[in-house]
Amino acid sequence: MKKYVYLWTMMCFAVAFFSCGSDSDDNEEVDEAWKLQNEQAFADKAFDAAFTRYLSLSSSGALYYKQITPGNGKRIYYNSRAEVYYEGSFIDGTVFDKRDAAEYQIPFKVAISAAVSNYNATSATGYTSGVIQGWIEILQFMTEGEEGEVWIPQEMAYGTTWDYAKTIPPYSTLIFKIKISKVIWIDEI
Repeated sequence: MKKYVYLWTMMCFAVAFFSCGSDSDDNEEVDEAWKLQNEQAFADKAFDAAFTRYLSLSSSGALYYKQITPGNGKRIYYNSRAEVYYEGSFIDGTVFDKRDAAEYQIPFKVAISAAVSNYNATSATGYTSGVIQGWIEILQFMTEGEEGEVWIPQEMAYGTTWDYAKTIPPYSTLIFKIKISKVIWIDEI
């Protein structure tokens, strides 16, 4: 009799354990749906004549970029610093982050490589190199005064993980409108 009670208990435990697993399967389905929507939206940019495909300078990926306003100043290089205003959104248009001139008088300061970064985390000053790979890639195709829209695939953004603030889900294609307000070359540092 003890043997049957033990088997019955184990079967109940197994049913309870596997039924809990179905909740996580639902979450995986949501993640898979999000992933597929983002991949499809990014792939569709290949057929949008307004966008140019740029191959990554350091990896095997690609970005899609549309120039809104041409620049008239210095080009950004790997050893440059740039001051930018931007707005980041998801494929559905939801804005997750922005720094615009109307709200912020001081632009976001980015160093294209860590070698020219002087960011101080204690005082939150200087030029940071802590940006996603997609930014590093596209900024090197832009010039001072230029404004454009870039589509960054998840592989050059946060990939299969959340961002540090848990505002950007895994597998997200990110869309940024970027305006370059100033470029500083290494010999000016």
